[in-house]
Amino acid sequence: MDRAAAARALGVAPTASAAEVKKAYHARAREHHPDKGGDAEAFKRAKAAYDVLTGAAGGVGPGASPVAHPPRPPAPPRPTRATLTVSLAELCTGCVKRVRFERTRFPKGCAVRPCAACAGRGVAVRVVRLGPHVQQHIQSPCAACQGTGRTADGGAREAAQVDVAVPRGARHGHVVQIRGEGEQRAGEARAADLLVEVRQAKDPEWTREGDDLRIAKSLTLGEALLGTQLRLDVPGREGGPLHARVEGVVRHGERRRIRGLGVRPPRRPAGDVVVELAVQMPSELSEAQRAALAEAFPPPEASSPAPTHTLERAEP
Repeated sequence: MDRAAAARALGVAPTASAAEVKKAYHARAREHHPDKGGDAEAFKRAKAAYDVLTGAAGGVGPGASPVAHPPRPPAPPRPTRATLTVSLAELCTGCVKRVRFERTRFPKGCAVRPCAACAGRGVAVRVVRLGPHVQQHIQSPCAACQGTGRTADGGAREAAQVDVAVPRGARHGHVVQIRGEGEQRAGEARAADLLVEVRQAKDPEWTREGDDLRIAKSLTLGEALLGTQLRLDVPGREGGPLHARVEGVVRHGERRRIRGLGVRPPRRPAGDVVVELAVQMPSELSEAQRAALAEAFPPPEASSPAPTHTLERAEP
């Protein structure tokens, strides 16, 4: 059946659009479908006509077989991904570190040929049956050639290493893009980009919340009542450790801060240094300590009636 005969069978012009052909075919299929008491031969003729018209137009539809398509431009190469672990101090100050990964590269001047798996089209076609006499053709990039439609000899995996500039104040999960350092596909001079995800290693003392740097410190009861001085080795701080005064009475769990000395990103306000203070109570008191406390904090007068029980220490 040629195109003119197929057009007559469906009652459309030979130059009908794909939408018009589809509409005419569905009308004939509903009229002549054997499951609904129609003429089986007429249904077959309509289906054959539809296959001819859609095949000539380069499309696919219910019951159609895969047809040859002209090679389509390959999709841009997917970026290659790698991870780089840095310390909290390196995130605070910024750094340049080397990341190691693997990639595929092709030698210059290697012979390029059409991909045998997809016949050079760059796409693979999968047929899905939706019902009796109805199929759907799903196209996806060819896995053998990564959608390029080309293969070449000499491609090999290689170990690569690239220097990555981590900006000052970058956060866990920050991604650095490096052009042309990723995977290379056959027949393409420019390789894919490399995306490096920056991850922060756990710090033994400090944590980061936004641009604030937090640390926990313990105070004795005397330090909590009378004040003290703390040494803070702030990550990324130049000029050595920071010595900070703790003034006034400190409650257990209280937070104190030094503004502007946390993470200092280039385009955001600087964060704070936040210290969470825990007050450690003594397990025992000497007689001198008890006398001094009783003088400083006189105990309340004995209540009435007299106590009948004593609270004992409970195991945690």
